Amino acid sequence: MPGKPGLASIKGEAFLDSPQMRTLLLSHIRDGKSRKEACAIIDIAPSTLFRYTQKHPEFLAEIQDAEADTVRKLI
Repeated sequence: MPGKPGLASIKGEAFLDSPQMRTLLLSHIRDGKSRKEACAIIDIAPSTLFRYTQKHPEFLAEIQDAEADTVRKLI
C-alpha cells in the first residue's frame, strides 16, 4: 500500500538499535546471505550497516561470527 510505513519506517542507524532487527540481520547472514543481501531483506542501506558497525564494533564482531558460522557449515 502506498504511504503505509513498513518496518524500516524508522530510518537510519536507529533502526539497528532494535535488538530484534540486529537478531534478524544476523539470522539472515547465518543463513548464508551476504551483508548486502541481509540489509536488503530488512530494508536498510548497506551504508547504514557500515556506519552502525563503526560506532558499535561489538556488533561488527557478531556479524563476523555469523559469517564464520556460515563458512563452517559449508566445510
